[in-house]
Amino acid sequence: MNTDLQPLLDELERITKRSKSSGESPGPNLVGNMVTPGRGREFFQMPPFVEATALGPNPALKKLGYGPKDRLLIVHVDDIGLCQSNVEGLADLNEVGIITSASVMMPTAWSSMATAYAKAHPTMDIGVHMTVTSEWESNRWGALSTVDTSSGLLDPDGYLWQHGEDLMARAK
Repeated sequence: MNTDLQPLLDELERITKRSKSSGESPGPNLVGNMVTPGRGREFFQMPPFVEATALGPNPALKKLGYGPKDRLLIVHVDDIGLCQSNVEGLADLNEVGIITSASVMMPTAWSSMATAYAKAHPTMDIGVHMTVTSEWESNRWGALSTVDTSSGLLDPDGYLWQHGEDLMARAK
């Protein structure tokens, strides 16, 4: 496991223990209290969450056995396969058990490594990230469905368009 994760994990454990001992939910400051190595506190200084009290308790949470005061943190790892390090990061985070779900970008360079990881961990919730653009300047990918630029899906270089506007103007 990457040891840079340890301060974050320690903080999560501290917050969880505090909320369990007081009988209260960690509440909206859970994310605001986290610190990640290499990033300042401002990275996690998010506006407070607004509760939709007019809508009442979330019925999906009730069906899952949670009460109206319970709060869940969903940790979704996105864009898996974009580079080797994010597949390795997924493995590290899954090892310590803080991931709820992940999604693989299939046309990317490291998607085969990501799918191999998914096959080796069949109980992990890993889905497919639908990809119709390739926005990076130096890390581009093409479509899985065609290599024909007349489809409108691909730019003149054979990659997916960088911007959605270009795709919408040309896709057939």
